[in-house]
Amino acid sequence: MTDPGDRTQALLIQISREKPDLAHVKQCADALLECLPGASEEARQAVLEQLKPGLEHTHPQVGGVVAFVCGAIVEVSRTIDPLPIGQALVASAIPVLQGVIRFHELLEREYPSTDENEAEQQDDDFEVDGRLIPREVMDKIATQDHSALQSWFSQEGWGLVLITVLSRSRELRKIAKAKDNFRESVERLSHSGDFLRMAMLLLDDVILLVLHPDTKQGFQLRMSGVADNFQLHILLADLLIARPASGLMRRLIGRKSGGLPGSPPSKSVAQVMWGQGRPYIEEAAHGVWNLYDWHAAKHWSEIVATRGNSHSDHWIWGEGIPADIPEWEGMLVILLGEPTYSRSFDAARRFPLLIPTVVIEATLSAEAVDAWIERLRTAE
Repeated sequence: MTDPGDRTQALLIQISREKPDLAHVKQCADALLECLPGASEEARQAVLEQLKPGLEHTHPQVGGVVAFVCGAIVEVSRTIDPLPIGQALVASAIPVLQGVIRFHELLEREYPSTDENEAEQQDDDFEVDGRLIPREVMDKIATQDHSALQSWFSQEGWGLVLITVLSRSRELRKIAKAKDNFRESVERLSHSGDFLRMAMLLLDDVILLVLHPDTKQGFQLRMSGVADNFQLHILLADLLIARPASGLMRRLIGRKSGGLPGSPPSKSVAQVMWGQGRPYIEEAAHGVWNLYDWHAAKHWSEIVATRGNSHSDHWIWGEGIPADIPEWEGMLVILLGEPTYSRSFDAARRFPLLIPTVVIEATLSAEAVDAWIERLRTAE
């Protein structure tokens, strides 16, 4: 086992200086990261405890380096509880995220996003959300709010670390959502913060009502930690489509299955989406249905008559996330219809460390499905 104690102390000495040299801080952090894979869990936990105060460093990039090391420990460790360090990371990230917001406000004031400001690229330009920003503009922002500029430089690293700890802890996701200044800061980020926003909006312990009107089959499920609707599509297909030879395997893994017609996803694609093994494989995933929100029940006969080529405003798009699905009486309602066209997409988990759970809690009778459809059809 490798003892990271000396390298931890070296990093602490660097960040405790009155004016830390960022290059030296990064060198010490890299040296510490090199020895972490061979360290014991107890040694890793000790590193987290020693580094935690450094997360509050007034220099956002220095704090970001410390945060990156903490995130790396959470990523490689399997017995360390990510909640305590996750709470510290969320709290320390708030002033950084607020700094990023101030940076974008200053940028818009000093260099408005208009066509007139799109000039020929220069070697020392900075790219900000797809725009080329001249160095003199960045220098001007630095003179007005240096912390905001440094926050912007450190944004990507902080975002990756936050996604790591949010992926590993359902309880942390609950706490982070309830922390108003964190939630509001994430929501105000530009599109460069989209993945962090998706991680914050992950749903846990929510009820799904999934109805297949054409066969009068329906299911009540409970879902947590599903990153996007592509993943949800495959998980539902793996759970709800009948597999002729799957009974023994389903019993062995303790998972109920449904009996819908169709072609279920391959075992390899399903494993990726369930969080087993690699987060990405070359094999494509294939859509099985059109997914609709509950409003589609009002137009179901027309949807069937047009083979799904109507009321696309009620489609549940794969690129979206479960939090986008409209609620109805505290549930997420999904109607399954025939696919309008052949769909394929990457067999990949958006957040590699996130392990989803989707469990069938009840299978509905045909009469119950009809009753649900009628309720939805007449709902306001």
